[in-house]
Amino acid sequence: EMIIEPKNMFDAYSTPIVQQTSFWSQVKERLGLHSCAYEFNVRNRDIYEGVGGYSSTNVDFIMFYQYINNEDYVAYVPYGPEIEPSENRQGVFLEELSEILRSYLPKNCIALRYDLNWESHWCKEDDFDENGNWRGEPQKVFQEMKLNYGTVNHNLYKSNNNILPANTIVVDLTADEDTILGRMKPKTRYNIRLALNKGVEVRSVRIDGLQTWYNLYKETAARNGLTLNDFNCFHSMFASKMGMCDDDVDVQLLIAYYDEMPLAAMFLVLSAHRATYLFFMMPRHPHSGMSCPHTLCSGRRCRLPKPTNVGNMTCSASPQIPTLPTLCTGFSNLNRASEETCSINLVAGTTHLTLTSTNTSRLAR
Repeated sequence: EMIIEPKNMFDAYSTPIVQQTSFWSQVKERLGLHSCAYEFNVRNRDIYEGVGGYSSTNVDFIMFYQYINNEDYVAYVPYGPEIEPSENRQGVFLEELSEILRSYLPKNCIALRYDLNWESHWCKEDDFDENGNWRGEPQKVFQEMKLNYGTVNHNLYKSNNNILPANTIVVDLTADEDTILGRMKPKTRYNIRLALNKGVEVRSVRIDGLQTWYNLYKETAARNGLTLNDFNCFHSMFASKMGMCDDDVDVQLLIAYYDEMPLAAMFLVLSAHRATYLFFMMPRHPHSGMSCPHTLCSGRRCRLPKPTNVGNMTCSASPQIPTLPTLCTGFSNLNRASEETCSINLVAGTTHLTLTSTNTSRLAR
């Protein structure tokens, strides 16, 4: 039996997943996206194979409301819930969770979307060829059949598009600097040292460096044909942090300079023991060969303030960083590291699922 109750957003449990923090809900609130938090209790024997008894787990998650027109909206859970049932019980768990949530959702909620931070169903040994290349996920219909195994209504559907990054690299920062660099590919390690030897300096700035960031962002967006977001989208990151007393979350803006010229910048959010970079910008410069992306990601010669217990850093995959082919769907968190990447944890394949109602186009009347 699963029990769900609403809870105060600011009472959400500490988590390294930025998108599931009260800080992130405040960022989105400033941008017009409302959210709510829920806590649920579930018996371990109901979600884990080979477990008996009466022990249970308490977990919470934050849900956002994304309007698709003037009336209807989708309830969206980014990288949540964090609990990961056994593979054959995942569909049943999601169905029961969603059906119980029905009573808390207004009538104009037409669907629930989960972007799950779970291990991929298609990253086992047989899913790679003799050269270690991933064979790819099956067709969408077979993915849906897999996840709907054991469900009553068979209403779990694979989304056609990604919202959160499908590729992530997790770097363990508990080792010393030489060890971290030694785990990288030789070319990456060379590029970092080259940039530093040329005099590239990475600085951690606060809200006073936001305009410098936005100038780099506009140049990068214009060059790559990206949609240009408003200045307030990034200002809300700092404004939300300044309005909170949560010591588990901090916001850093890192800028790489050469001869006092800003070359590249990234937004870094520190939550619990993890630092996650959310945005990175580097326009084309005469000094673009300085390998600033690698220097920023390595964090060398840049002292980060509290929290001091950060143990790893996550970043979106770059063609210049060791990674696997993009797993653009399904049942995420591919934990498979090759000898070249040593203990760098490769996470790929964010799950994107939509749950529709059983007999109508709306989840609740």
